[in-house]
Amino acid sequence: MTVYSEEYEGRKAGIIPELFSVLTNPTSPQSWLQLAMHVWDVAEMNRRAEEVKSGLTSAFDSLMRELQGYRTIEPETMVKIAQGVTRTLMLDEIELERGLLNWAKEKPLTASISRLGWNLSQYLRLFDTYKAIAINLPSEYGLLIPAERYWRKLYARGRPSFKDAFIMWRKGLVQQDLPMKVLLEDVGMPEELAKKFIQHAFYDPSPMELWRLARTISLPQSYIVRKLKEAGLGDEDIEVYKKAILKEVIKEELRTVNALLLGEYELGTLSKDEFQKWLKAWELSDDEITLMLLAGDIRKSKFVLKLKRDAQIYLFRKQKIDAKTLEQRLIDLGIDPAVANAIVENECARQGIEWTGE
Repeated sequence: MTVYSEEYEGRKAGIIPELFSVLTNPTSPQSWLQLAMHVWDVAEMNRRAEEVKSGLTSAFDSLMRELQGYRTIEPETMVKIAQGVTRTLMLDEIELERGLLNWAKEKPLTASISRLGWNLSQYLRLFDTYKAIAINLPSEYGLLIPAERYWRKLYARGRPSFKDAFIMWRKGLVQQDLPMKVLLEDVGMPEELAKKFIQHAFYDPSPMELWRLARTISLPQSYIVRKLKEAGLGDEDIEVYKKAILKEVIKEELRTVNALLLGEYELGTLSKDEFQKWLKAWELSDDEITLMLLAGDIRKSKFVLKLKRDAQIYLFRKQKIDAKTLEQRLIDLGIDPAVANAIVENECARQGIEWTGE
């Protein structure tokens, strides 16, 4: 809107309305003045447009030079630069707005082209980027502008994650300062904490891996305790895992010894107290000990039964008892009648006698 007096309130800016006003009212000095001011505004706008074009060209060339320099600037320095530029551009913005408000009434076209030129120059001056670096994104030091892939390739500032950087260092592919820089600059750790974190990053086997290792090689107790502690286990858990891992080494031997002792207990050459004491020495659970003793008692009782069965069979073979007596004695020992009958039939057959059960 162009407003110069109450008479022209609401009249749109433009050469045609102003010219029509003069032609329809040629004796009005105010109409001629308004026409002259409009023509002058158009001329001023054209002059201002040429200045803007020239300024933008210069600003673009300056930007390209600055971008080349940014390639070697450290992140901390870039943040400080962004803070200074942001402060300056904010003050410039206030001055421009004040000037545009003064122009808006008499020179609306010039004010419009000035605003457009300012906006474009701010884009070339990376105002939004500086503001993001200085205020919104203090952790960012790259220039977030269009064609991001191109610029990232151009500046080549990308780095692997800390884990990959650490492994690359351990392989001898990079220097140790790479994982350190990742922690300091990308993660934002204090230097002392970063040094400790690198020590923490060295691999430690898990409790289950220690368990599997113990199956193949003998692990020193001090090594087992230290690695369990570094895995984050408490003292109580460390003691439990340590015993389990150490026992894993001799698990097969324990089974062998258990079988031997069980056999001796079955034969009666090992007392129940001795067997139970040995089982407790290796910290078997109460249920395991109970079942082992039960298995031994069952095998012992059946071994005794077999001996007594064989004794009756030997008496029959020596003809001290007859077949009917052998069958009854076997049944009295607790042998199933069908089995007892079959044993007698088999023993009779050995002597060439057909057993009829009578």
